[in-house]
Amino acid sequence: MDRNVASGVKHPVRRAIASALPLAPGIVPLGVVFGATAVDAGLSVTGAVGTSALVFAGAAQFAAVGLLLQGASALAAIVFVINARYLLLWAATLELGRREALVILRATNTGVG
Repeated sequence: MDRNVASGVKHPVRRAIASALPLAPGIVPLGVVFGATAVDAGLSVTGAVGTSALVFAGAAQFAAVGLLLQGASALAAIVFVINARYLLLWAATLELGRREALVILRATNTGVG
């Protein structure tokens, strides 16, 4: 028996969303804690949401808030170094992403492929 939530979903985008849903119980509390920490540190709600959208890594987000509290001027460089590990992940999954993108484009009838 296939226990994957997304196994019965045919549309690739819906299948991707259904596959990601089991991660929500861990991600949502982290987002709430980060948002509260960032606002408490002096960021606006928009700034906290923007940081979450642009710096998609829990460790880097919390480090950035800590550095803001200390008035660090090299914040961008430090956040880049913390997130540099994602460059390796990106390189390793690039081909898989290209294949999946073509499947999604074909499924959405964009005329590609």
